Amino acid sequence: MWLPLLFAAQLYGPQQLPPVADADDPLVDAAVVVPALIVDLAYATPDNIVGRALYPADSKCLLRGSVAQRLATAAGRAFEGVVVDVGNPHLACMVDVDLGELDLSVPPGYDPVVFPHGVNVEFVTSLAPGVLRVRVHERGVGETRSCGTGTVAAVAAAAHLTG
Repeated sequence: MWLPLLFAAQLYGPQQLPPVADADDPLVDAAVVVPALIVDLAYATPDNIVGRALYPADSKCLLRGSVAQRLATAAGRAFEGVVVDVGNPHLACMVDVDLGELDLSVPPGYDPVVFPHGVNVEFVTSLAPGVLRVRVHERGVGETRSCGTGTVAAVAAAAHLTG
């Protein structure tokens, strides 16, 4: 039993991943990139499962820049998305929350360095195989119920993530 596991670990373990130099994809403070992001550092206080602080209270949530740039925020939560260009920029986020909980009366947060002219943001849930529910915040417009390119972006992201 152990031999196949060791073989798999050797083939697919972290040593097989390409090294990432900080210069290529630096660590960034996620709260700076996405100001609306709520970072809950539970293990920076003694009020956690181990009963003691495991890192300093002033710790930051650091992410690779490439990951932080794909975050969108809504209702104080951050969601990772897939960048889709269908003639205009989209950030399609597959989410596991009730879409009705999201306040799209204000624009979702996103990285303005990646999207200097704004971005349409789709929040997508899968209701059943091949069935999606989508809410769209269109740049410069607000929430819209009619966004053809948003539909394309949502389907493209779902297909990309589920294979």
